[in-house]
Amino acid sequence: MGSIALPPVEELHLKDTSFNVPTAPYPKSSDAPLPRWSEEIRSIVDQSITALNTVLQFGNFAALSDLMAKTSYWRDHLGLSPTRFSTLYGADEVISLITSKGKANGTKCQITSLSLTSTPELTNLDPKGTVKCIFATLSFTTPHGTGKGNARWILDVESQDQWRIYTLFTSLTDLTSTPFQTGSSRPESAKPNSAPPKMNWYEWRERQREFPEEDGEEPTVLIVGAGHSGLMTAARLKMLGVRTLMVDKGERTGDCWRKRYHDLVLHDPCWMNAMPYLRYPPSWPVSLLFLSFVARFRCLHLRPKSNLASLFLRVLHGRCADTG
Repeated sequence: MGSIALPPVEELHLKDTSFNVPTAPYPKSSDAPLPRWSEEIRSIVDQSITALNTVLQFGNFAALSDLMAKTSYWRDHLGLSPTRFSTLYGADEVISLITSKGKANGTKCQITSLSLTSTPELTNLDPKGTVKCIFATLSFTTPHGTGKGNARWILDVESQDQWRIYTLFTSLTDLTSTPFQTGSSRPESAKPNSAPPKMNWYEWRERQREFPEEDGEEPTVLIVGAGHSGLMTAARLKMLGVRTLMVDKGERTGDCWRKRYHDLVLHDPCWMNAMPYLRYPPSWPVSLLFLSFVARFRCLHLRPKSNLASLFLRVLHGRCADTG
């Protein structure tokens, strides 16, 4: 009996959005001798950090070319620039960003100093251990707050086997003037003193969810979409004390994933997609995602089955009623 080979079914939503991500080659391995003692390793890193701080503080940014490897990368989240998430290739791109050449809305380098937060160690850069590097974690300060990061140094063959920065990651994590309400800054009780005395926490929570007119408060921020990014943004803003409302056309949190994929799983391991203030349990499957629980646990303000048109009409109706 004959058979007909049917073409594989291709999901339409993946057809135009999937592409192969090119991988960067590892740097060439150096024949220069490696440091043998922890003191030597620490001295290499201390000299580099001191020189980097001097460059950042005094603005001699051209000297970055002598500190970074010819092939190097700086991934920055609101550290170098207060408004940009950047992946910069080589010293030239870093210099271009912080000096803002040719940009009308120029920005200055925001990082004022870096310091070590761990003991530098000699380790493998590649899985086979062909290329060695020095790795260390960092902290840094800006006029707006503080951040964390890490760095790797290599014996750069392209720079006469000198120790140079190969990768640098900086991410702003805390704001000085508006610290996150976590740790020692967390609230003393679940219900603030401004809540009516006879109202318990649940009743107050439900009242706040509706943003009642008698309270005289409206959402400061409106987030459209209660997916992974929307939930993370809402959680961060809440910890800053910013009144935030999320709207989503789905019936439940996570419908943007649930109704798109047959299996509600992550593209990356769960530890790379941890939700703010709510880590995945250690027994949680590596590629499984939870969203429905996040909004309830973090007490985020969410209005499901909503869209911008209906929300706009509701606001407009309320304003017309106020004006008669």
